[in-house]
Amino acid sequence: NLVFLTRFFIHANLPFLAADNPFFHSFLNAIQPSYVPPSRYVLSHNLLDSEAVRVQQEEIDRLKGRKNLTLLLDGWEDLLKRSLYGSVAVEVNQHPVVLSLEDMTGNRGNADNLVLVTQKAMTKMEIGDGKNIIAVTTDNPTVMQAYRRKLQALFPWILISSYFMYAVKPK
Repeated sequence: NLVFLTRFFIHANLPFLAADNPFFHSFLNAIQPSYVPPSRYVLSHNLLDSEAVRVQQEEIDRLKGRKNLTLLLDGWEDLLKRSLYGSVAVEVNQHPVVLSLEDMTGNRGNADNLVLVTQKAMTKMEIGDGKNIIAVTTDNPTVMQAYRRKLQALFPWILISSYFMYAVKPK
């Protein structure tokens, strides 16, 4: 089944280039001579895309029954100097759900843009009305303070807070 092969490549952190490796083909041929594996292109495009859609739908289904979500938003710069923002929905005693990872390189990381990114993620994950979100937590730079105020203006029932661990300085 191609789904299992795709998951194997993803979870083993194998490069999709390995799908075209002649030793991989020899191995598969030894197990089942009639099996024709997908190319790295098919694996990294068609199959990866369908797996991403499947996982997204699974996460949407997991969010449907949740009522007390906390939204977490954080930004960072990766090794390629891209400006990335990730949002996650969490609830006590439940697995967290990644709502989005947004590349905001070239866009201004201001509060208005962050609110738009959050709304886009919430809509994509079918929690756009925000009724099941009870709190939002971010770090505490000025842009995030403004972001929390703007988000609370849209969703007045949401409690806002900043990560308290940023204030704790190790000795």
